[in-house]
Amino acid sequence: LTTKLSIGPVRIEELTRDALCKTPLLRTARFASHIVKNMVGVGITGPDSVRLWMRTEVPGVHELQIQKGSGAKSVTLTIPGGPGDNTAVVQYPGPAGPPLEPLTKYTYRIIRTADRTSVGAGSFETSPAGDGDTPQKVVIGLWSCHQPFTPRGKISTEAARMLSVLPRILRDNDVKFVLPCGDQMYADSPGVFSLFSNPYLLSQIPCPPDPKTQKKDIRLCSPQHVRQLYDLRYRMFWSMPAIQDMYANYPCYPTMDDHEIKDSWGNDPKHAGDDYKNVKKGALDAYRDYQASSVLPMRSALAMRKPPGSFHYSFGYGNIGVFVMDIRSQRYNLSPRDRKILSRTQLDDLQRFLHNNRDKKVLLIVSSVPVVFVPGGLADVGAKLKPSTFLDHWSHSSNRPARDELLSLLHAHQQAHPNQRIAILSGDVHIGNAYGIHWRGGNKPRLYQFTSSALTARESRMDYFKIGVGQELATWTTVDCRPTSFGGPCSGRINHLPGGKNPFTGPNIGLIEVQRDGDVSNLKFKLIGYHPTEDRPVTYFESGWLG
Repeated sequence: LTTKLSIGPVRIEELTRDALCKTPLLRTARFASHIVKNMVGVGITGPDSVRLWMRTEVPGVHELQIQKGSGAKSVTLTIPGGPGDNTAVVQYPGPAGPPLEPLTKYTYRIIRTADRTSVGAGSFETSPAGDGDTPQKVVIGLWSCHQPFTPRGKISTEAARMLSVLPRILRDNDVKFVLPCGDQMYADSPGVFSLFSNPYLLSQIPCPPDPKTQKKDIRLCSPQHVRQLYDLRYRMFWSMPAIQDMYANYPCYPTMDDHEIKDSWGNDPKHAGDDYKNVKKGALDAYRDYQASSVLPMRSALAMRKPPGSFHYSFGYGNIGVFVMDIRSQRYNLSPRDRKILSRTQLDDLQRFLHNNRDKKVLLIVSSVPVVFVPGGLADVGAKLKPSTFLDHWSHSSNRPARDELLSLLHAHQQAHPNQRIAILSGDVHIGNAYGIHWRGGNKPRLYQFTSSALTARESRMDYFKIGVGQELATWTTVDCRPTSFGGPCSGRINHLPGGKNPFTGPNIGLIEVQRDGDVSNLKFKLIGYHPTEDRPVTYFESGWLG
């Protein structure tokens, strides 16, 4: 046991009966034993190209094989050791390679050349070449908040049941791509296994102890060591076969949220101080290793104008445009008098995206935290009692200027393009729901918001009650915005969309269906979980077609 535990060697005195009863050693070893060594994933996928991601146990020369029917193509790539946890991405084809074909299914596998070991295999479908090639019906997956572990280091029964039906949900609904909407990994939960408190997990990396207490503290680790700890964390949380199957077989376009760094990241002024400087850098580097590298432009010449550290981006799928916001990584990077949850540069990029995609049928705006959830008054009062929770919400007074800018921008765009469908897609709040926002005046188009949360994370019954009350109160108010440099004032009425359990508190994944109807496309939202007694999925909420 001193050498074979998944957390590495421990002192023999820690294995006495008395010591094992007083420490989380064995529970931590069980938790850390959930780890994936080799893995592949599908990233940004165009009509003639794909970016594939991989993590290999052994660096060195690898071969990517892509196949359509009986025809195979291969590319050789070398994975260097060092920072990055042996992760890499490969863009196919390269500058001189033959392009892929639009709307075509390909299979692929990556093997290690030296011993022909398979790192992983999967499949992907290229996107349509344009509006006219877009399928009549497109289904998109949406999920957030993947924390499947119990304080005993095991996968919870609820999480195991949800994960057992996940591959079937994606396959049976012919999902074209997936939007993981934040908290794809939890650095600090379960609490007993938090990287901010568990000494055995911190001992996996040679970080120095606190000189006063001699206890391990991640804040004293170098950015490189923090990156290693977070990279390991991804490998634990993505060790389930269903998660690996999803990443291997569907283009995944991730969003960052707080638990990829620390719970409620950016809401505590301490997060902007020197104590957390290395934590932030290491966590963001690990996020690039495991998530952002598969979707962000590989060369700056291809990128939107982004300040350092921002992870917002956009992509298209035929007549559907998607803008993924980053409302987490830059919190508290601005001066105390001008704190925002997203930068002006990001809003400028969103405005440019709306203009450039004004002729598409559907636009989806991804925000890890719902824009509409709790009323502003409740958020302000709640922040005095529990600031870490309520400062997160767009409706809190410190965040309202940013919300005004976002909503005035969307409202102005919808007034100019009333036949285009726009929806905000969110996660974070551990409850699934769907709202309609009915703008007053002008062309009166509707803005929709759809939230899928949580895939596997769970709350207590009392917490679900409080969450449910807060989001229900949102429908008793209006959503209003003051005029900004992005648009005029706006006001809208909020209502729950009919169609079953809305809100839904069970584990769930959301589906967005886009159906072409002549010159427009309509939307439908679904929340799907597992059957209470049978091993099969159940649709708990299904809206009608939304125009």
